[in-house]
Amino acid sequence: MKTVLFPIFTSFFLAGCIGVGPVVTKTSTTKVATPDAPYGNPCPTKEIGVFSTCKQREGGATTIEDIRAIWGEPKSRDVKDGQDRLTYNRDIAWRGLVVFAIVPIPLMLPVGHNEVTLTFENNKLSQISGEYGEGNYAICGLHSEGPDPFGCLIWH
Repeated sequence: MKTVLFPIFTSFFLAGCIGVGPVVTKTSTTKVATPDAPYGNPCPTKEIGVFSTCKQREGGATTIEDIRAIWGEPKSRDVKDGQDRLTYNRDIAWRGLVVFAIVPIPLMLPVGHNEVTLTFENNKLSQISGEYGEGNYAICGLHSEGPDPFGCLIWH
């Protein structure tokens, strides 16, 4: 068995790269600027979880009614400590492993949805939190990164 696996492992290692890495859930949180900020405030687009920057408008910040008018009813809504939170499903969440044997081979499954949670204070958008998948990979072999073209790299 060793006589078969060693040449295969060596050929992958020398031909390019081999490696593995998990794809896990990460969360990004953004505090929303005040309505009088010079860059305006976030306005929801038709795609759930995506915002554009809009100019100052009468009435100030984005409200719960603005979001519901464009994205519809949320997956869930809760009120805690005087803050309203709306949670929407954004897209399918794929999680698992990516194996590299010269080319990446994703070994992932759909595990639900990435969510976006909007927090409102006094009916004004104050925070946006969104989930996404992120991988951390260890890849070994011949590569073009760094001073030594042979070895291992870790990507985040």
